[in-house]
Amino acid sequence: MTAAVTHPRLRGDALMLPHERRRLFALADRLGMSTDERRDLASMLLRRDVVSWASLTRREAHRLIDALEGFVFVQALILQRG
Repeated sequence: MTAAVTHPRLRGDALMLPHERRRLFALADRLGMSTDERRDLASMLLRRDVVSWASLTRREAHRLIDALEGFVFVQALILQRG
């Protein structure tokens, strides 16, 4: 069995960086998400109780960014259908 490959910059439990935080909040704002909705989404996706996005690690932030970007892309494709 092979070990999971982790991006070297995302190893460990370091908190997200300011640019990651800005990206995450920009996506949530674009989608019109409330604070409660952001916490609920993070808790569901990360499978842990998330009290605040300020406590997210870099790895967790990137998981949320990927999920939100994916949703935005799917939403855009659906809107193009007409």
